[in-house]
Amino acid sequence: MKRLSPRDGERFAFGGPSYTEPGRFHRSIKSLISMSLLPAIVVALSAGQQRVEAAELTLRSGVERPAWSPNRPGQAIAVSPTSNGESDAEFREITPEELERFTREDDNAEFGGFSGSATRRAHARDDYTSVSPKPRITQNCSMPDSTRCESGSEYVDTPLPPVDSRFVDQSYPAGNIYTPPAPVDMSATPYCRAWARAEALLWWMEGSSTPPLVTTGTAGSLGELDDPNTRILFGGTELNDEMRVGGRFGGGYWFTPQRDWGIEGNYFFLQEKTTSYHAASDGDPILARPFYNIVTGDQDSHVMAFPDVISGTVDVSAKSRLQGAELLLRRPIVVQRTNGRNGPAGFALGVELLAGYRFLDLAEDLRISEALEMAGPSTIELYDLFETKNQFHGAQVGFVTVLQQNRFSAEFLLKLGLGNTRSRVVIDGETVTTVPPVPPVTDDGGLLALPTNMGSYTQNNFAVVPELGVTLGYDINDRLRATVGYTFIYWSRVARPGDQIDMAVNPSYIPNNGPPVGPASPAFSFNTTDMWMHGVNLGLDLRF
Repeated sequence: MKRLSPRDGERFAFGGPSYTEPGRFHRSIKSLISMSLLPAIVVALSAGQQRVEAAELTLRSGVERPAWSPNRPGQAIAVSPTSNGESDAEFREITPEELERFTREDDNAEFGGFSGSATRRAHARDDYTSVSPKPRITQNCSMPDSTRCESGSEYVDTPLPPVDSRFVDQSYPAGNIYTPPAPVDMSATPYCRAWARAEALLWWMEGSSTPPLVTTGTAGSLGELDDPNTRILFGGTELNDEMRVGGRFGGGYWFTPQRDWGIEGNYFFLQEKTTSYHAASDGDPILARPFYNIVTGDQDSHVMAFPDVISGTVDVSAKSRLQGAELLLRRPIVVQRTNGRNGPAGFALGVELLAGYRFLDLAEDLRISEALEMAGPSTIELYDLFETKNQFHGAQVGFVTVLQQNRFSAEFLLKLGLGNTRSRVVIDGETVTTVPPVPPVTDDGGLLALPTNMGSYTQNNFAVVPELGVTLGYDINDRLRATVGYTFIYWSRVARPGDQIDMAVNPSYIPNNGPPVGPASPAFSFNTTDMWMHGVNLGLDLRF
């Protein structure tokens, strides 16, 4: 059955199939037109009287026409007056007698009456298109695979086809169908515009290769490298290749709330690492410094301690310090977030393009000092110094990929720097000879640093600096994240102190050995090598 809402003081009226069957209505109109005017007036007056009686019955019984309710089908509204004169409506069941009477009144009003209200209803029926009403889907959480459907004035349980689980929103009550999420407004997300990071570094750096610098010998050996009785005391290995502690500090800022463009700066350093060696002898054991004699073409040595002839001490110090910085622009190229609708709940993926400037600075030096005492007494003090400084300036591009699953995150970093390494080498030496009562005499040069190779030298080389990094994180809260990671950096064409030492020496150029004769040696030539650094990072990441 269908129901029309009361309007303009009309009563409720049940329209049966006639509302959806225009043919029946037109046949009724034709019958009325064929009647004479007088019978029509009589019928209209009779219908009006029935309406008045029905209204009085409603007031006496307190029962209005049945009102359809989505939760109470087949019920009527009972009207009872309240203390302030208003009506208080409540639902109660319609009795069979009331239903029969209401139906009879509707039939009489439709076919017997022709009042103004009936005319309006007739025109409304005439304009009504006969269609089957569509079921209305209503939520029923207790039955995820079914629904409650409304058809006319009755309710039926109509099963729905199975819903693909991929389109069911698991983060909401069962029954809600997935709808694509709106674009994420990052301006509403706290702690996303700026960040700061501090890390402790436990890194290793490739050591500087150094030739044998101090030797000793037995059974008459003078410490020459080709003597089987010679033993190397210091050198012949890489120096400063042990683990060193450092720090890395960085921060950045997104220019827009949507995080379209950002800027980031980082600075790191490794503590200065020093390798030292000291030896002293009154002549036994023998102490010597080996070299290759280009005049004789044989291995030779500079003796610092020998029994009953000379006593002496030797000190070797190798220092190394590394630092670097970078300034980058960040541009997200992939941003994906899921909340259980289109992927695992709490999962996020981001890929960002990096581009900017990179700077590296490596400063190292190697110093060998001697103090000799001979009979007389005469003393000789000398030193050789090899100092290098490398600075890289270049452009850098790279990518960083971040995976986030709830509180856990993983970051993968790949960067490549292309630019220029400016290398500077300083070689210096000095010898101070004291023969009492003559004042001390100072000469340029020591043993491996002589006037033939002493000086300051500079060279520029094209270099590459790739970097790989992996960082795992755990979000302590919305602002703070604890991280642990690994970093590997490679630097090409670097000058190291040990590589600048020329072991071929012309002894005539050594101070106190007379006027120089023969080829000038040692000589200087720029020697570069590649180096790497890597290690573990422990840090905290603050978002604000």
